[in-house]
Amino acid sequence: MYIFEIMQPCNRNQDDKIVELIRQNDRTGITLLFDTYGGAIYGMISRLVNHKTIAEKVLSDTLIRACNQIVDFKPEHSSFFTWIMNIARSLAKDHIFANIKNVEDKNSKPIFDLIVNKGFSIDVVAELLAISKAACAMKLRAELMTINTK
Repeated sequence: MYIFEIMQPCNRNQDDKIVELIRQNDRTGITLLFDTYGGAIYGMISRLVNHKTIAEKVLSDTLIRACNQIVDFKPEHSSFFTWIMNIARSLAKDHIFANIKNVEDKNSKPIFDLIVNKGFSIDVVAELLAISKAACAMKLRAELMTINTK
């Protein structure tokens, strides 16, 4: 069970207070944001990137982006928690895509590399490559077969 699955939802007044403090550039706003949602955000990020240091960096980037884009938050469109989790998810995916693009060896097997060497789950790789989980598994199996024949 993950922390964001068991945490109690923050009340609307608490969210309003966080948003207002951040809009006023009050440092207690970011502290309150981290204390309230940091664990949940980190949990989701770490599941996506599978690396502690990277997850911490993405969490930091998420908090910075949330502060810089607080004017874009519209409470009538989503809750504050949903809004910040979308920022975190987007930044985590950006990091994962950057890793995919940084594969320097043209002969490497991307799916094999992402799953075995980078530690991504088959679900994440399938989503990143915009293919079904079954198609990703089949490509991985084909890559493994070519490795075995060499």
